[in-house]
Amino acid sequence: MALTPTAKKNAITGKKTLVAYRLADQTPEADFVTIPGVQIFTGIGGSVEDIDQSCIAEDSKRYLAGAWDGNEITITIHHYTGDSTQQALIAAANDGSVVDIQIEYQDGTTGDIEVALKSASPQDPSLSDTLKWDIVGKINGKPSWTFA
Repeated sequence: MALTPTAKKNAITGKKTLVAYRLADQTPEADFVTIPGVQIFTGIGGSVEDIDQSCIAEDSKRYLAGAWDGNEITITIHHYTGDSTQQALIAAANDGSVVDIQIEYQDGTTGDIEVALKSASPQDPSLSDTLKWDIVGKINGKPSWTFA
């Protein structure tokens, strides 16, 4: 599903990448809502854990791949006064909600990511003249990618 831009700036700074979300407990038909003011989205991905299979008689370690462990993500948004989408996302983060996030890159590649939100915090005011929020969460499962 292609994301539709809103009237406010909603692309990652200088790019045409869009980020949208919906609460994970909504039906799959529920629309994603584009998050306005997204400036940075870090931590997309994860890795498998190492399971040590070494034997004391061997002279080197051996490993098996374990379970996938999603990264912690941070979405930094530029605050728009009175924006109901941002306010709902901040409330969802402070409530510990699980959300589905969809990211669409300018080449048409999309990623669908389930995230357990952990917190929403305003950034240190000494870092910027404008209010920015950091939304932090942990990826559940593996991101799903559709390549352009």
